[in-house]
Amino acid sequence: LVQLPPSFQRRGPQRRYLAELLDELAGLPVAVEFRHSSWATDRVFAELERRRVTLVAVDEPALPGLFPRLDVVTNPDLFYLRFHGRNTRGWRSGNMQQQFDYDYTDAELAEWLPAIDTMATKAERGIMFFNNHVRAQAPKNAERLAAQLTARQGRLCASEPVNQCASVASNEGIV
Repeated sequence: LVQLPPSFQRRGPQRRYLAELLDELAGLPVAVEFRHSSWATDRVFAELERRRVTLVAVDEPALPGLFPRLDVVTNPDLFYLRFHGRNTRGWRSGNMQQQFDYDYTDAELAEWLPAIDTMATKAERGIMFFNNHVRAQAPKNAERLAAQLTARQGRLCASEPVNQCASVASNEGIV
């Protein structure tokens, strides 16, 4: 997983750095998580697809400049979705304890079900990872999303062998 900070904007030096890094990692399974919205372009997605690099879909606060919520799949082998929480007040606090202190509602998790359906039809496997771990919310939220996916399992997983239901993980492990 290559995580790029919000300050890593899509400019010449950063583009070259990322291209060189991906060149060095060629042949390895790589996923890239952008945090700045300037990377949300079709040209970037096409280049990741050409390289078979997984674009990480993110759930984070809807704040200006942050990478948007997308269901774009750039690697047919894997889709990857990371849940960071939507703590708008704590996100830019500089304090990780505040930034990732968030407990998803069932409705917020359900918002992702159509996107997960879409991504599951475009990739052989999927990983969903919860990073909202300050007060152990991640395992609880992962279990609740897994339950929602299981409730939809007949439609999501049975139609194609490729969609054997994605793994749901938290900082506490696979759920």
